[in-house]
Amino acid sequence: MTTQTEDEYWEERLVDLTRQGLDTTRKAAAGWAALLGGVLGVYGTVAFAGGLTSLDRLAAPFDDVTKLATVAAVVALVIATIYAAKASQSTSASAETPLTWIQLRDRSNAAANSSVKNLRISKIAGVIAASIVLLGSTAVLLMGEAQKPSEPPTVLAVVGGDAVCGKLDRAGGALRVDGVELSDVSDLLVVTTCP
Repeated sequence: MTTQTEDEYWEERLVDLTRQGLDTTRKAAAGWAALLGGVLGVYGTVAFAGGLTSLDRLAAPFDDVTKLATVAAVVALVIATIYAAKASQSTSASAETPLTWIQLRDRSNAAANSSVKNLRISKIAGVIAASIVLLGSTAVLLMGEAQKPSEPPTVLAVVGGDAVCGKLDRAGGALRVDGVELSDVSDLLVVTTCP
């Protein structure tokens, strides 16, 4: 029975981890892609089921800012998805040229390094997309719909003995109905429609 020293044990673990680097990175990339899709799927379900205010009903300039943020989030999400897929791609032996074990080792190491870089880009883009979505949703939720300008009331007025009906408006500091200034009003009534 041979006794393995502490140093020998950890050297073996290092060799194992080095050899498994590509597989470990690919599994992490696949997990990240699944998490990214799951989180955004849950968000989409909640957002649409919850009835967030649609972008076209936000007050200016927030409607345009929110639309641009939405486009930025979509671009970041597409980048995150593409790079997560690239990080989880596998390397296979070439069918045209047989590989030596040294070439396979070198390809595996290069693929592991490339996968780590792709996964890092995917995570950064995913965090950017999620941040834009969460901040934008919070802003939309807090802002709500733009206030519609209130319609002036329709009034029936008796001005100088003549009945006038129409929308109440203001011109030059004076109130008017249907173009007639309300200067000598004997009666005024708010109505839904003119008779």
